[in-house]
Amino acid sequence: MVDVAAVFGLSGVGKGWLISRYVSSHAVLHIQASQLLREAKVAISGGVVTPEELRTGAVLDNQGALIVAFATTRASAVIPIIFDGHCLVDSGSQLIEIPPEALSFSGLVFVRGDPQEIVARRRSDITRTRPLRSAEEISLHQLRAGSLCEEYAKRLKLDLHTVDAGDEGCFAGAIASILQR
Repeated sequence: MVDVAAVFGLSGVGKGWLISRYVSSHAVLHIQASQLLREAKVAISGGVVTPEELRTGAVLDNQGALIVAFATTRASAVIPIIFDGHCLVDSGSQLIEIPPEALSFSGLVFVRGDPQEIVARRRSDITRTRPLRSAEEISLHQLRAGSLCEEYAKRLKLDLHTVDAGDEGCFAGAIASILQR
């Protein structure tokens, strides 16, 4: 079974950018939890599932479908995986903690960023709907997400690397350490 580096961080922090930069020069598979879950839900329901539905619907109930879809994808993978996901989902009305146990990661990376920059990215991204939050709220959400990653790492006995948004070198080092490359 291939190694999996899980990358967590708030929506809009820049996880996807860091991952895409890394993937462009390394033989790794980038799996976005939201895309994998959306595909699994479409296969089950036969209908269209929007990112908004995933964020505001039965978030914890969706995890069963994600677990099965990820296990299937991982079983057929021949190169290491970077799993792009969230440990904390802002549904708009509440923050939902996502348990990582069933996904069997090899290590965790938490990407943190400047709350003002996260707010600005979220506002300028017209491709996605996200709750509008102040920099103060984003700061609190980020602290909580970082604490969750620390808790998960301890509980699962995994290494946790905290990386600043945009720091490609530190990110590459963290991924290489987890994937033992």
